[in-house]
Amino acid sequence: MGKIKTFQDYEADIRKFHAAGDLDKAHHRASKWSELVPLTFQIANNEQLPYTDELNELGHGVEDMPPKAILSFQQTGDYLCYLPDYECYTGVLWDRKSKSDAYGTLVHGQDRFFRECERACENPLFDYMLIGVECTRDKLLLYRPNGMAGASQASRHGIIENLSPRFKYQVQFKWYGSRKYAVKGLIKENQYWLKYNYAKMLGLQ
Repeated sequence: MGKIKTFQDYEADIRKFHAAGDLDKAHHRASKWSELVPLTFQIANNEQLPYTDELNELGHGVEDMPPKAILSFQQTGDYLCYLPDYECYTGVLWDRKSKSDAYGTLVHGQDRFFRECERACENPLFDYMLIGVECTRDKLLLYRPNGMAGASQASRHGIIENLSPRFKYQVQFKWYGSRKYAVKGLIKENQYWLKYNYAKMLGLQ
């Protein structure tokens, strides 16, 4: 039985193929590498009902998000993905939203939310912020807060449609339908970032 390859083995392959100019093979190995790199999710201290290992949700390390004095920037988003073996972050900021939270944020808390989006776009350490919504787009449009009609569907639709263009597509909604799939999305989006930014991560540019 052959040896099971580790992320370090795939990293060595990436470096070898990249140096040889075989970027197709380097990219293929980066796909495997990105799935094995250890991740640690740092969670904002004001996050309610966070994704945790206690519920066997993330399957990766979990810790508190460091304060601004350590991060060197104001807390932005609910989750950062730290790479302990590389001592850096991925370029993904993640903001978790339940259905009710998404409605409240977009309808009643726009100013605060927009400021957070602006901080995300201005931070050179990150490439984009994803809003991981634990419901579908249609369910948010039809949501009745406290049993009341709330904002019109046209108003909700306009806010949703205008968000990404407003921030030059550096902020995007991701509709997952449930908490379970949002957790998977959080992991996969960071792995995708690793896959497509392997050269930057490994200093091969």
